[in-house]
Amino acid sequence: MTDLKLPTDKDIEEYKHYRRIELEMNQGLVAKLPQKAIEECGKKLGILKGKTLYLDENDSSVFMDYCFHHFRINKANVIERELAITSFDKDSIEFNVLKSMAMAYYSVFFVKQVVKGKGVLVIYLLYQDELFVIDVGLAQTGMENFIFSGHLLPFKDFYMTSGTLPIPFELLQNDTIASILSKFIDEDSDDHLSNAKETSFASQIIRSVLRYDGERAEMIYNEV
Repeated sequence: MTDLKLPTDKDIEEYKHYRRIELEMNQGLVAKLPQKAIEECGKKLGILKGKTLYLDENDSSVFMDYCFHHFRINKANVIERELAITSFDKDSIEFNVLKSMAMAYYSVFFVKQVVKGKGVLVIYLLYQDELFVIDVGLAQTGMENFIFSGHLLPFKDFYMTSGTLPIPFELLQNDTIASILSKFIDEDSDDHLSNAKETSFASQIIRSVLRYDGERAEMIYNEV
């Protein structure tokens, strides 16, 4: 068992409040994404054919999360643009949530331990750091040795995730994920990836998973 401090009941209640606010903000951000964002992000993830998005309903939140963080106009994504013009008081919870969304970073995480009702202890695979993520959903459905990708939102007392995507075991067995990670790991750096590198990293991970899921679903359909 790690000696990392686990979240308190107060932290969990705060997390639930922050999560509700984040979901409300996401609904507002959708309306502020230009059509170009949907098209460009769809192409990068390999799910846009012509003018049609081929996306499972269960993965729509992953796609929108990618659009929020990785489609940029003049080097700023929609979250950063919203933060620059927001009317929220800087001491408000809403501002704190929006600021953390703007500071989020993408990675692949290995679940080392599940703590029921609280979240998961993970290893941040790019730098082999351990941290505890509050996530009630993963605390219920996650398993040890489970691997997922997504954005990590840093708050003062805890971390939470957005756009989480389970990594199929087969993509670990065939070294698809390992080969992507190897291209971006810099063992001599403690800094996060640049915006351009993080966008490339996220797109390669998500595209690999969505392609595998699509091929798997097609194979099952053809067998029926």
